[in-house]
Amino acid sequence: MHTVAQFGEDSSLYGRDYYSWALEQSSALRERRFDALDMDHLAEEVEGLAKSERRELRNRLMRVLVHLLEGRFQAAHRSRSWETTLISQRVQIAALLDDSPSLRIELPESVERAYGLALRLAGKEMGIARERWEQLFPARCPWSAKQILDEDFYPTARK
Repeated sequence: MHTVAQFGEDSSLYGRDYYSWALEQSSALRERRFDALDMDHLAEEVEGLAKSERRELRNRLMRVLVHLLEGRFQAAHRSRSWETTLISQRVQIAALLDDSPSLRIELPESVERAYGLALRLAGKEMGIARERWEQLFPARCPWSAKQILDEDFYPTARK
């Protein structure tokens, strides 16, 4: 996808005015004026869209995992807001997977990457020093993708 650095280096319409470029490209596509298409930048943007979908999945999984960690290790702090956030993120993940079913193939890797991010964030949100959460939290995600996405699944509090 386009970056600020590209705008300074690219004298094409893409580099000068992204919005205008995008409108021009969509018009050329609809009118099947293939000779007017900026194929290199279009390919880059389409690839960026796919990456954006994967990134959204990972970010939403991370939010769910943070809440699952909090629910397991600080069960006393569970609240309606905690549960609402879990439900909301799970519903949004389900919608994302409905819209882009091929993302399901990437769930195991996305869960793994999201869990690594969730560990740090959960530790910060819970006010736990890194040395402590590194000992407290499992090194690998303790939940399956099915559990993570299950609107009725809540972790058992750690005793």
